[in-house]
Amino acid sequence: VHTQSGLNAQIAAGEYMGDPGRYLYVKLGWTGGIWDVGRTALAGEFYSSSDIGLDGSGESWGLQAVQYFDDLSTEVYLGYRVYSLVSDTASYDDSSSLMVGARWRF
Repeated sequence: VHTQSGLNAQIAAGEYMGDPGRYLYVKLGWTGGIWDVGRTALAGEFYSSSDIGLDGSGESWGLQAVQYFDDLSTEVYLGYRVYSLVSDTASYDDSSSLMVGARWRF
């Protein structure tokens, strides 16, 4: 996290020992002030894998947003993600998910 700009990043990569499977995950974000009610956090992510659990490859990408409401001790969040999986042994449809919610701290 770069505290002055609010930019943040996360990266993870790996591979299975003795197995050809590998993956890569990258998330880039920003946290800052857009409105006077509290901080805003925005992020985008990407995931790619190959030969993990089956012969094939998978990908996903997503976008997330969180708005903090300091006076209410509440966070409202929204997330969207798209998934795809390609395999020689089976056929899969692409899918997507939408997540909306709130958290109230007391």
